[in-house]
Amino acid sequence: MLNQFTEIPTSVSPGARQDVSATLHQVDLFVRFNYASGLFSQFDALWSQQSNRRYSPGIPAMTSGSSTLTSATGFCSAALNSSSAC
Repeated sequence: MLNQFTEIPTSVSPGARQDVSATLHQVDLFVRFNYASGLFSQFDALWSQQSNRRYSPGIPAMTSGSSTLTSATGFCSAALNSSSAC
């Protein structure tokens, strides 16, 4: 991103004219298991990293991660009706 505020002298604000950039990297892992009994589980993990370049003052790179594990059971409503199967 190129910022040029020509009306502001660089002696007042050095950031008035700067060419900065940032890159965001993300990895998302997702797994789901479904069982015939109606039980299911899923796991989701997200990793992010952002790299910043040419900022004044410098902005350090940021890394974060999160994960979620979910388990539940579901019942088939059709199982209540004897004429149909799940």
